[in-house]
Amino acid sequence: MAPRKRSRHGLGFLCCFGGSDIPEINLRDNHPLQYMEFSSPIPNPEELNVRFAELVDELDLTDKNREAVFALPPEKKWQIYCSKKKEQEDPNKLATSWPDYYIGRINSMAAMQSLYAFDEEETEMRNQVVEDLKTALRTQPMRFVTRFIELDGLTCLLNFLRSMDHATCESRIHTSLIGCIKALMNNSQGRAHVLAQPEAISTIAQSLRTENSKTKVAVLEILGAVCLVPGGHKKVLQAMLHYQVYAAERTRFQTLLNELDRSLGRYRDEVNLKTAIMSFINAVLNAGAGEDNLEFRLHLRYEFLMLGIQPVIDKLRQHENAILDKHLDFFEMVRNEDDLELARRFDMVHIDTKSASQMFELIHKKLKHTEAYPCLLSVLHHCLQMPYKRNGGYFQQWQLLDRIIQQIVLPPDPFPSSDIPLRKKCVPQPSHPLKSFNWVKLNEERVPGTVWNEIDDMQVFRILDLEDFEKMFSAYQRHQKELGSTEDIYLASRKVKELSVIDGRRAQNCIILLSKLKLSNEEIRQAILKMDEQEDLAKDMLEQLLKFIPEKSDIDLLEEHKHEIERMARADRFLYEMSRIDHYQQRLQALFFKKKFQERLAEAKPKVEAILLASRELIRSKRLRQMLEIVLAIGNFMNKGQRGGAYGFRVASLNKIADTKSSIDRNISLLHYLIMILEKHFPDILTMPSELQHLPEAAKVNLAELEKEVGNLRRGLRAVEVELEYQKHQMREPNDKFVPVMSDFITVSSFSFSELEDQLSEARDKFSKALMYFGEQDSKMQPDEFFGIFDTFLQAFSEARQDLEAMRKKKEEEERRARMETMLKEQRERERWQRQRKVHAGSALEEGGEFDDLVSALRSGEVFDKDLCKLKRSRKRSGSQALEVTRERAINRLNY
Repeated sequence: MAPRKRSRHGLGFLCCFGGSDIPEINLRDNHPLQYMEFSSPIPNPEELNVRFAELVDELDLTDKNREAVFALPPEKKWQIYCSKKKEQEDPNKLATSWPDYYIGRINSMAAMQSLYAFDEEETEMRNQVVEDLKTALRTQPMRFVTRFIELDGLTCLLNFLRSMDHATCESRIHTSLIGCIKALMNNSQGRAHVLAQPEAISTIAQSLRTENSKTKVAVLEILGAVCLVPGGHKKVLQAMLHYQVYAAERTRFQTLLNELDRSLGRYRDEVNLKTAIMSFINAVLNAGAGEDNLEFRLHLRYEFLMLGIQPVIDKLRQHENAILDKHLDFFEMVRNEDDLELARRFDMVHIDTKSASQMFELIHKKLKHTEAYPCLLSVLHHCLQMPYKRNGGYFQQWQLLDRIIQQIVLPPDPFPSSDIPLRKKCVPQPSHPLKSFNWVKLNEERVPGTVWNEIDDMQVFRILDLEDFEKMFSAYQRHQKELGSTEDIYLASRKVKELSVIDGRRAQNCIILLSKLKLSNEEIRQAILKMDEQEDLAKDMLEQLLKFIPEKSDIDLLEEHKHEIERMARADRFLYEMSRIDHYQQRLQALFFKKKFQERLAEAKPKVEAILLASRELIRSKRLRQMLEIVLAIGNFMNKGQRGGAYGFRVASLNKIADTKSSIDRNISLLHYLIMILEKHFPDILTMPSELQHLPEAAKVNLAELEKEVGNLRRGLRAVEVELEYQKHQMREPNDKFVPVMSDFITVSSFSFSELEDQLSEARDKFSKALMYFGEQDSKMQPDEFFGIFDTFLQAFSEARQDLEAMRKKKEEEERRARMETMLKEQRERERWQRQRKVHAGSALEEGGEFDDLVSALRSGEVFDKDLCKLKRSRKRSGSQALEVTRERAINRLNY
């Protein structure tokens, strides 16, 4: 199948770290990848996927690329796997298969560049070393990159870039060095390492000073892509400020604009460079702070406009290159959108930022009738007094003023222009009360600088039919049908109007709740005052009542109509009467807290105890220690090189034991084998789960949520204590029992809660010791994760024991069946031998008896017994002969 062509239009405006298309997978080697006859056959799909996944993990591919390679057919996967393994095992590549070699060579090259004049052959060899490193960083397994980082390979590259002489700076070695950094950043771990180096991006930016266009393109691709990485945009801007000083630029980005306007004489190189520059400019303008901040984009774009980018863009159109035009279109499109948005803020169609008079008129119009206007006059007055000479001697003072104003404009200010007073609103007043709109007002001091400062709702009142609005949303609810006759209308007008100022949906829900309570307003009031001594208010009903606490706006509206209490709707009257209870909300919350306290305490205690007991069990379990000892021995036996010789392992590794499968029987894992060892040599360890009984419960506990719940209980008790102190100093009604009831509650509950807090503190300490005991003190594991590891392992341990038991039973059943078949076969052979003797000894008459026997055997089916057994055995062999034989061998070997 022909390789898929890569679409250049699908790359977006930056392509350093890959585009939207799935890239082709190319295996770079000295020889092209050819079809090979492998000595070992393709393994079964499961094993192939396991091996291939290990290879893919080593390559650190992106999600899209992983999906692409996993979608390959099995033959292609096996071919790639064998090819890469053969490449890794090639003895001729051992010298260059580790980064130590490259780091040593590059350090040597950096030291000798100023001491010797190298001939063409030596220069080519030096360039090949750097090219090989670039290829290795892209194609070698993940351990190569990790080792390169550990050996300070990045520092080696950056030092070489800083110390390059002019000849090296203009050579292909420079381009290859930038390519090495680009290859390193193509890896997630390498990219993080580069961004963590304080001077790395600035050093890379210094390479823009070369005359080599390919080097510049590579640098700009890196810088543009870093803009899109979290935290990278700021580093790039700092790097460009650094380059301004390094290259003695008059203003930032001056070199880029010069390169954008300069002609190289080579069409391809020129277009590539100009495309890279525009790609970088678009990234700088639209990523990071520019992604959603108009002021930032306007500020930064103004730098480019002052450097003359617009006429250069018009000139670049002459190249008629599709990709370059795409970047130019994007720049102009975003610029036009931003200009329109700025103009809209001043109710203008367009603002000419080159016209000082127009900009002054807009500022004058904006501030003329505000308290900021005198400040504007003061600024202008002092600008007039600033010294000025035609020779430009005072340029730095104007530059300082410019930068100060930029700093004022750029940072996001939560309260911009808060000192400018808001104009007074003249809202028309309705002729009678209306329903309320349940909104949350924005504080006036937060309005300036927001969308609310740019709209004028006074214009809306000229459009609204206010009379119709009053009819539709009147607080007086008329319960009437669609009446037609004059008599109906007359009768309807005689009915008493209900007064309702509460939101309709809220009022309806309140009425539903009251109907469920089946209590009058006075009965509810008395129950709350008496702290529900008759248990009239269930916990769930109290929780619902808390949702209908009268808000201040509700109380204000209800107070205005308290003289019409008899006409109030049911929900309105309930809220009004409850609002008459002193500290109604605090009383209700205290009562609900009291009713729920024991339940919440009973839920929290077992969780705390589970953490405490599970931590103790893990630390004290001798059988667990013995089992870990055996696993450590097995792991060190299996692993060689850097992974071997371990003194311990992370506990999460326990759940990877089952991932290692037997090469004889894929149904037998290392966990099965471990259990066989324990059964044979350490049977006592098999009872290990009995020592760790609280692990399952502890694995369900989220410590953060538990601590949050305990904190809520603490705050709830404190709120009750505060309310109790308040009520002690108030005049009480005769039936008010808040103080005596809640005093007793606080006395008892405080003691219970202090016990819970002490237990939680002890559980935290014990859990920290458990983490330290298993070497996980720096992992910041939570209990659910830590105990979950052991719980998952114990479940797998139990399942593996069941698997082995099932295998043994199956083996015993097969052996019993085989013995029975052997006995039946021997019996039939004896019977056949006896019949043959009768045939030879009998007369001709008796010869008919054999036929009768045959008929009898045919009738009974006995004649088919032998063939039937053979058929059954044949089917078994054809279906699972290889599997059963290998499994039997595996179990025999492991048991004996």
